[in-house]
Amino acid sequence: MLLQNRGSLLPLPKDTRRIAVIGPYVHQRRALLGCWTLHGMAAETQTIYEAVREAVPQAELPYVSDVLTDEMLRAAMGADVVILAVGESDWRSGENNCVASLDLPAGQDELIRAVAELGKPLVLVVCAGRPVNLTRALRYADAVLFAWHPGTLGAAAIADVIFGDVVPSAKLPISFPRGEGQIPVHYNFKSTGRPDMDVLGRDLTALGYAPVPRYLDAPSAPLFPFGFGLSYTTFAYSELHVSPTSVGPDRTVEVSAVVTNTGRLAGEEVAQCYIQDCVASVTRPVRELKGFARVALAPGESRRVVFRLGQAELGFYGRDGRFAVEPGDFRVWVGGDCRAGLEGRFTLT
Repeated sequence: MLLQNRGSLLPLPKDTRRIAVIGPYVHQRRALLGCWTLHGMAAETQTIYEAVREAVPQAELPYVSDVLTDEMLRAAMGADVVILAVGESDWRSGENNCVASLDLPAGQDELIRAVAELGKPLVLVVCAGRPVNLTRALRYADAVLFAWHPGTLGAAAIADVIFGDVVPSAKLPISFPRGEGQIPVHYNFKSTGRPDMDVLGRDLTALGYAPVPRYLDAPSAPLFPFGFGLSYTTFAYSELHVSPTSVGPDRTVEVSAVVTNTGRLAGEEVAQCYIQDCVASVTRPVRELKGFARVALAPGESRRVVFRLGQAELGFYGRDGRFAVEPGDFRVWVGGDCRAGLEGRFTLT
């Protein structure tokens, strides 16, 4: 999934002449399979270097070892653009492989900075089995593609995204923290009596950000929020419609919004619907994802997406352990991630 793309560096033109494909992950095979593939066949797994070579056979791609040496910097210095592959190995993730710090493995942040200081356009590919701290990396990389442990064909998929054969549309299934001290960080935290206010006086809890405590050395918001993900095009949301605005417990509320591709490329957007049960017998989250829809749009095209909210979406398990739907007011949002700002309301009678 695409997390950063400053200056629309990606997708890279396929006629790029010199590309340095470097980093400790660039020649890995088994690590791409992840930790829960005990019988995975590493020999059948393409490396990131091989996938880039296949995607742009005419480009100059110096072969550099994946060991952290000055050879990497020399290759980067002579390139038009750098693809730097970093991350966690399969042995660093999974069951009983805990780490006290979410930082990238030793030396990788330093490598990212050293390559960036050469002044070359930098595409950072991160392969990992869990969120890692990308706070420092984001300062230096022009584009950041988070690939997780993508499997046997993962390297080919990475190359497809980098060179535009595929327009990215993936969304984060979790929130990315700025560091381990910010954990737990999640969008669906419970309402509190002390909302977190930013310098403009806005209630950040209403925007899906974490409530108190406020940190003295970092923002309260996660590095990347739940549901976030960039594309090579852009999307806008408008014309939210909620019907009916007052409904009995055995009826369905229909929520819809218009999604428009406002960019120059065709792409797919994952529209997301969130709700808040404003008052209940049990404290409810400030936002809960209750539906999503993938919509493919040509440049300039618009389409209305529809979400239907019934008892399964509006109810919850109470203190007695039983599922119930309680009357009251609800807020609803539709947008591209948990910070969705297109808001409506309805009442359950």
